[in-house]
Amino acid sequence: FTKEDEDSFAVFATYCGLALDHARLYEKIHKSEEKYKVALEVLSYHNTCTNDELITIKSLPLDSMPDETDPAFSPYTLSNDEKVLSSVKLIQSFSGVTKCEVDDIYRFTLTVRKNYRKVPYHNWTHGYSVAQTIYRFTRDCPGFTPMEKFSFFVSGLCHDLDHRGTNN
Repeated sequence: FTKEDEDSFAVFATYCGLALDHARLYEKIHKSEEKYKVALEVLSYHNTCTNDELITIKSLPLDSMPDETDPAFSPYTLSNDEKVLSSVKLIQSFSGVTKCEVDDIYRFTLTVRKNYRKVPYHNWTHGYSVAQTIYRFTRDCPGFTPMEKFSFFVSGLCHDLDHRGTNN
């Protein structure tokens, strides 16, 4: 190789290094933008219920709900509002555990419903169905304390919160 060949290769190597560095920097910026978009999307779903939603749901009769402990009960027969009412009723059934105000229980349940996405499977109906099933299985089980049963129920209700439905 001549001195001119070595100089040409050094310039070429410098430009290749700069191109690789720019590509790496571009990829880093692109990933950062994607994370930003996901963060904004997540924040847009993480809302609490409004006072109007609370007033609307509280105007519905809580005592007309079906028996959720009946083996023939299906959560698919309930509307989304009825699932909220049923959840409130079941939460209130944990005697001595829920020392919350009734409005707080309504707000919590409405907020959980609001933060489930409208995807085919991991949605509000699925969360309610899991919680109701856990309630049925643990209700008469002497091996768990009331607080553990309550924790299982809330865990079931919230277990797929904000699930995008893109994978299992």
